[in-house]
Amino acid sequence: MARAQRRVNRVQPAASSVPFPAPVGGLNKRDNRSSLDPTEARELLNWLPDQGTLRVRDGYTQFATSVGSGVVPTLVRYRGAAAQKLIAIAGGTIYDVSSSTPSTISAAGYTSNYWQLENFNGYLIGVNGEDTPFRYDGSTASATGFTGSGLTLTNLVNVALVRNRLWFCENASADVWYGGLGAITGTLTKFQLSQIAQGGKCMAIMPWSRDSGAGADDVTVFLMDTGEVIVYEGDPASTFSKIGSYRAGVPVGRQCWVKYGGDLVLITRIGFLPMHTVLSGLPEDVNQIDIWGKVAPGVVDDVRLYGANAGWSARFVDKLIIFNVPIGSGAAVQYVLNTTNNRWTQFDYPAAAFEEYNGEIYFGSMSGGTTQQIGGATANGVAITATARGGFGYPLSQSANKHITAIRPNITADGIVDGYLEVDVDFESTDFGTTSVEIVSAGNITPWGSPWGSPWGTKPKAPKIWFAKHARGRAIAIALRVSTKAANVQWDSSDMLQKPVGVL
Repeated sequence: MARAQRRVNRVQPAASSVPFPAPVGGLNKRDNRSSLDPTEARELLNWLPDQGTLRVRDGYTQFATSVGSGVVPTLVRYRGAAAQKLIAIAGGTIYDVSSSTPSTISAAGYTSNYWQLENFNGYLIGVNGEDTPFRYDGSTASATGFTGSGLTLTNLVNVALVRNRLWFCENASADVWYGGLGAITGTLTKFQLSQIAQGGKCMAIMPWSRDSGAGADDVTVFLMDTGEVIVYEGDPASTFSKIGSYRAGVPVGRQCWVKYGGDLVLITRIGFLPMHTVLSGLPEDVNQIDIWGKVAPGVVDDVRLYGANAGWSARFVDKLIIFNVPIGSGAAVQYVLNTTNNRWTQFDYPAAAFEEYNGEIYFGSMSGGTTQQIGGATANGVAITATARGGFGYPLSQSANKHITAIRPNITADGIVDGYLEVDVDFESTDFGTTSVEIVSAGNITPWGSPWGSPWGTKPKAPKIWFAKHARGRAIAIALRVSTKAANVQWDSSDMLQKPVGVL
């Protein structure tokens, strides 16, 4: 006799909505993905971590054209007593690019366009290790007139201002040169650093203000291509004495440092190193250098791939420290530290050099002989793509498996935002799909300024709908990629629908 089958009706648990943070804590390439906080990001491109939110970085518009015809690798601000100007060097020519119509300062046919420059005593001094150094007074560029016993002027390759003297590195040499007090011409004196250093050549000379200012307490820092850091105090003409010799990572390029507050930050093969960590003997332990260690593994990888490319540099502009990495083929990426909250991200401006001028940020392009002005919502009319993969979290319970059924990102913008949403599960990344969704819609907008528009026009907002996404696991993370021409795009958090499930 056949046994009658018993049918059991199992009550399925209802899905509940739980909040999930956006990765506002910024990029962390140091810690294992299983150790990241849900507010940190494994990947963050073109999102800037701000106060409690992520916002899509600014776009850029073309500013000056016909600045040579290719890469514009040198961009610097001349700071004179009467005026300031934005100077670019490209195609063997020095240009004034203070306006959108560039003017030629010197068409000397320089061999190299990668210059190291310093403002001093009303002049901009430039050296590059191949061409005769120049000085610019706000209208004319001319030879510096420096001389030195046994010195070949074209070998001067780096310049720095320390305690009211100009210092210079020499190509393929540990020895360095310094000028007279306040002098922008005249005789240079050799300082035989080769007798002090433990081999190698001097890559850069830096002023370091131990009192966070500039004055008599400034010390002179010599950075060797071996990673040795030699620190002197006093004046070379009278009271110069060695404080000590320390070990850092091998520097990358000639523009291998940036001043940040009272500290110096070095660009090295083991990451970005502040001087205070070098002097405390911790530079190779990325777990002990606080915020700088969070991106060190990424920097190490980039140096391995692109360290030989010219153009590594750093600028501190508008509360951001921008470290530029030339990756070749007319492209670059930037590591960006927001100093207001000490959080990292990456940008992908096609930039060879950055500079701030008259309260605006500009960059020399990697191709096309142009300078670009940062601002606006598009990249010269093209939508900006921004990607984020957050750290993993355990909504409601760390031990329980969950079934995620839908996601709702909480994004606001002044326009339409399209994008791709994915759920990463149990420390594995999911590829983005091929079909985008409209995350922020245009709403029912009447243009501002029209007869009936101003009082009743509505700001675009995220539609109150859920996007179906199915995933099962314990540890959950959200991945989001947006493409937009809208301004003021901000991502604050997300909501997800989930229900508990048994053993998977």
